[in-house]
Amino acid sequence: MLKERAMASFKMAQAASDIPLFMSIDELAEHSGKVGLCGNTVQSFDFPKEKDLVEYFMWNIKGFCKNYLRDPLVKAEEQYSVGVREFGPRERRVDVFARCKRKNYCIELKSPKWSRENLAAIGQLLNYGRKFCKDGESELLLITTLYDVETYETIQRFNLPIRYIFMDKSRTMEGKGFLQSQM
Repeated sequence: MLKERAMASFKMAQAASDIPLFMSIDELAEHSGKVGLCGNTVQSFDFPKEKDLVEYFMWNIKGFCKNYLRDPLVKAEEQYSVGVREFGPRERRVDVFARCKRKNYCIELKSPKWSRENLAAIGQLLNYGRKFCKDGESELLLITTLYDVETYETIQRFNLPIRYIFMDKSRTMEGKGFLQSQM
């Protein structure tokens, strides 16, 4: 039932934001436009590689924090170390750590080909949160160019403290904004 409601919301969002609808993942992958919807997935093709998304995000982080999070940026650090080791190949790093006036944000950015990459990012964020997030002081954000219902349902089902956000160059949408509207 949750999936049917989420899909209805997806289709409403698709209609409201001019996201083209496709009948198969293959058709979506061959799409020459910038964003598309297929089944339970919305995907943007604005950022071919994750580093392109990170670069775009860092260029626009001040506006994202001010306008989307409603929390003015104080300082942002790219590839912020969250590992125990200070140097070496095993050091863990969150893509972006943003210090804002009200809260801190651990931000994992993904430009995946497959939804399982978003699911893996949930584990990454929970691990980072274990070290950095104290109740009410920090938030975990997963920003992706491939937004799928299964990842959304996983976050909702286990009440995970992760905000799941779709981003391309023309829009930023969050699960509660365009997937929960019919729930």
